[in-house]
Amino acid sequence: VQSRLKELAKAHGRSLAAEVREILTSATQPVSKSATSEGENIADILLREQAKHPISDDVWEEFNRNLSDVRQSWKVRDVDFGK
Repeated sequence: VQSRLKELAKAHGRSLAAEVREILTSATQPVSKSATSEGENIADILLREQAKHPISDDVWEEFNRNLSDVRQSWKVRDVDFGK
């Protein structure tokens, strides 16, 4: 994910931090009625926006491998609510 973000930042002429800020800012903007077609739901909007930034199968595979590695390191523990 980090390497893909670096590629996007370079392509847009921004620093990595600026690219991440732009993505987060864009992703958290309210969707106006004019931005959606009649009958379009959030899933349609997300699919349309994701299509603007395609992610290769190799990147998804790397993401899933990394996520699997992280999940293996998770430790389950009881929560103490301090009765």
